[in-house]
Amino acid sequence: MSSLDLPRSYGKANDGVEEHLAIVRDCIIGSGLKPIALVLGGSFGRGEGGIRRDGAGNRLPVNDYDVYIVTEGDLSPVARFKLRHLGRALASKLGIWHVDLIPVNRHDLIGGRVRMAFYDLKCGSRVFFGDPSVISEIPYEANGRIPSEEVRDLLINRMVTLMEGHPTVSPNLPSDQKARQIAKVYFAITDSRLVEHGVYETLYREKTKRLREMSRIDAVGSVIASKIDWCWRSWHCDMEANELCDHQLLSEWNQARSLLIGELVRISELLDSCSYRQDFEELISNWRGSPPASRRERVRQAVLLALQRKRSRRSIEVRMFALLKVYPEEKVFENLRLRVPRGPSSKNGAIVAGTTWSSCAQDLVEGWYGS
Repeated sequence: MSSLDLPRSYGKANDGVEEHLAIVRDCIIGSGLKPIALVLGGSFGRGEGGIRRDGAGNRLPVNDYDVYIVTEGDLSPVARFKLRHLGRALASKLGIWHVDLIPVNRHDLIGGRVRMAFYDLKCGSRVFFGDPSVISEIPYEANGRIPSEEVRDLLINRMVTLMEGHPTVSPNLPSDQKARQIAKVYFAITDSRLVEHGVYETLYREKTKRLREMSRIDAVGSVIASKIDWCWRSWHCDMEANELCDHQLLSEWNQARSLLIGELVRISELLDSCSYRQDFEELISNWRGSPPASRRERVRQAVLLALQRKRSRRSIEVRMFALLKVYPEEKVFENLRLRVPRGPSSKNGAIVAGTTWSSCAQDLVEGWYGS
């Protein structure tokens, strides 16, 4: 086994991260997998991960770990299922938010379609076990070739992130973590704008420089640029107590929601695919200029239809989009009796009376991670 290779910028503040990765490595190897390499991606792979102190003075990561498991072939569905459970067990053991164990076929990594995640591994990651050449083998360099489909997938993922950051959807989540979930949404929209202009960057400090440079010609980029300082302070646990109260977080959450919805619609139409505007054309295009009563009834029917669709990854995406679009119209859910699927094997689901926006959002977040 190779020694752990972490960025110099980590220093003593990240000694705990090195210990965590040793545990992650041993658990993966102990599970029976024989990876070619284990690669640390995400903020810690880039050397930009935040550290906090707990009550005992121990230094702990404030975010999650993204660990890519490079293998010679594809893992079976059963093996992937076991990895999800191992990731949850590791998160609990290490006392952190999440450990995402991501299996990657080496042949996809070096010869598959252009992926934003693989580009980020190329430019900002560390191999902490196995063959270090897997990163240098990733062939592409030009960020302008990142396809819009990759941006769409990132924004879809951030719908889940945003729901997790809502005060009533995740009441037990610490306020500083909710703020970081919102910050991830702002950073994802930043990525979307940078890809559009052909200037995508992996490192967040470079993203912010690019964003500020182009904010004069990009209206959405200008709005996001005004949020960068807030995002960095949330990322590194440097926020005032009044900024983390539910009222302030909800205001920030709603701004992020509005920007994310607009960016999702723009990307979907750009791709000319089965877009969210098609799925909810009436809901979106006729939202304004209608009497509140009839507007609410149309929204009610659209949401009811979305929530009763067959459970699949695509249907969950559409449901999340619908819920984010109608927020905060809680009256949409008054007296609704929805057939909400429960669990991956559920066919007809259960009739749920007294459904609320928050309970629907919680169900979809659970469904996303279980799908």
